[in-house]
Amino acid sequence: MIDTLSELSVLLVEDEEITRIIIENILKEKCGKLFVASNGKDGLEAFIEKRPDIVITDMKMPIMSGLDMIKKIRNIDDKCGIIINTEVKEVDFILTSVDIGIDRYIIKPINLDKINDALEAVSKKVYKNKYNYNAEEEVLFSLSKEERRKIEEGIKSKMSAFYKEKVGKGPRYIHVLFKNNEIKVKAFEVLTYYEKSFLNSEHNISLMEYNRYLFYKNNEKYLENILKGILNINVKLCNYHANVAECVDELTFICKL
Repeated sequence: MIDTLSELSVLLVEDEEITRIIIENILKEKCGKLFVASNGKDGLEAFIEKRPDIVITDMKMPIMSGLDMIKKIRNIDDKCGIIINTEVKEVDFILTSVDIGIDRYIIKPINLDKINDALEAVSKKVYKNKYNYNAEEEVLFSLSKEERRKIEEGIKSKMSAFYKEKVGKGPRYIHVLFKNNEIKVKAFEVLTYYEKSFLNSEHNISLMEYNRYLFYKNNEKYLENILKGILNINVKLCNYHANVAECVDELTFICKL
């Protein structure tokens, strides 16, 4: 199964220093990016600036309560995951927060199992919404976490080298998604500075997208051999799409056992 949390960003909002340190130490080993705030006001400002995928927050905090912060966050974003940690006696807070759209709650005292259970459930939901990913469809690549990470890193490394060799510039980031017998590779910020200078008209954008289509078509076998060498199975590049305006290219490979 894919390690969904490692691909997501988390905002932790907690005013109790000891609790904040405990949760922060757990999260920084698990999530892609971690942001921290010590009250609801700072938490809301961090959310607006960073737009994290998941928010973990205490309920009773100075300056702005967790409940008030959640209400404001939900007015901005109804898709992010929200987990609250609270005292067992704060039943009214829990019921109200469920009504405004939390995904999970953790009863204090905080422990590793409680946090892991909540994070696993919420990260899967958020990841599915963000990347249209369904864990149940991940059939072909039922690998261990270490095996999967090794394959993903291999694809990212080889694809980055491919772009550097062919166009003189590597992408800012490459995302790899496994689904059924497909591998989707998304390359972000793939345009050169020269190419970006032409993004001033729809005509230029259409022309550049067609040129990138030809680029991938001419390099089909090269790309297929890259993945074949990593996976040790036959691979077919079946689709390639360039969104020049957003500087994202998406390649879809079919694996043939």
